[in-house]
Formats: sequence, C-alpha cells, structure tokens
Amino acid sequence: MFAFGKCTSLTSITLPASVTFVDFLTFDHCYSLQIQVETGNANYSDQGGTLYNKDKTVLIAHPAGGSCVVADTVTEMYKTAFDGCSNLSYVYIPAGLGKINDFLFANCTTLEEVVVPEGIVEIGNGVFMGCVNLKKVSIPSTVEIIGESVFSRCFCLEDIVLPERLKSVDHFAFMFCRKLTKIVLPKNVNYIGEWAF
Repeated sequence: MFAFGKCTSLTSITLPASVTFVDFLTFDHCYSLQIQVETGNANYSDQGGTLYNKDKTVLIAHPAGGSCVVADTVTEMYKTAFDGCSNLSYVYIPAGLGKINDFLFANCTTLEEVVVPEGIVEIGNGVFMGCVNLKKVSIPSTVEIIGESVFSRCFCLEDIVLPERLKSVDHFAFMFCRKLTKIVLPKNVNYIGEWAF
C-alpha cells in the first residue's frame, strides 16, 4: 500500500512492463518523484512525471509538484493523486471530470492558482482544504455543489465568485479564509451548512 510512501528524496522511478497493479497510496508524499513507465506496459503510462492508466483516462499520481497540466483525456483522478504535494504551484484540470474528488488537492501548501473548467458540477469535500497559499480559484458556471471544508484554511484566498447555478455550500466550506472580505450568494442557493463562512 505505502510501498514508497514518504520517500521524500526519491527523484525517479521507472515502472517495468511487468507491473500490473499500483495502489493509489504507493507514492504518497514522494515530493520529488518523477514517474516513468517502461514501454510495453499494458496497464500504465506516464506524461511529464505523472502516472496514468494506459489510455490516460485515470490520473493515479502526480507526486513531484511544480505545475501539472492534466491530460484532456482524463475522466477520473484518484483522490490522493495530489494530496499533500507541498510544492505544487499550478494545476490545469480537464473539463471531462464532472466532479473533483474529495481531498484531491488537500494540503498542497504552495498551490496558488487553480482554474476549474466548465462542466464540473461538484467540488467534493476538502478539495482545497489547507492550501494555505491559494489566492485565486476560478469556479465555472456549471458548479452546483461546494462540498464540506472545500476552502477551509485557505488563508490567502481573497476573492471568489460563486456561480449562479450554485445550490449548496456545505459545512465549513470557507472556514478560516481570513483574507476573504466579500462573497455574493447566488439566488439559487438553498442550503448553507454550519460554519460555512
């Protein structure tokens, strides 16, 4: 499960063609790691140090940080793919996801900017929780649900525009957003959880 977990000095690994299974926590908290997959592997592929399934529809792990342009073919990202990636500064998310999974970018402490594309309907629980340097998030018009603790402890978040389709802002969604001075709630919002702001 945590085969290489917290190997913070590990910089490179090549998965041989014989590998048929990689657990979602295999490279957890490997902040310097670039992943390569040997040609001929029937199950996995790589792009820019990021591990994908063979046809690049599932992003499994992006441990190294920096910036990440997720392949446009991706329709699913493992919920721990970026969790705790302490040197991630920018992420491009493709439109084909529908939902951003719970805790996907939690505790990415250097993340400053995220563009959430049109087509995303739900931002899951804790997605940006603890992203203490997150300053700018673009939320598309398609988002209807902001989950629990999504922006909790985003101390640098100053401005956010909520889309007109938004219906639900769950518990603790913006808790401890110390620099956030103004939020306009759209008319379609029918649920605001405890301590949402």
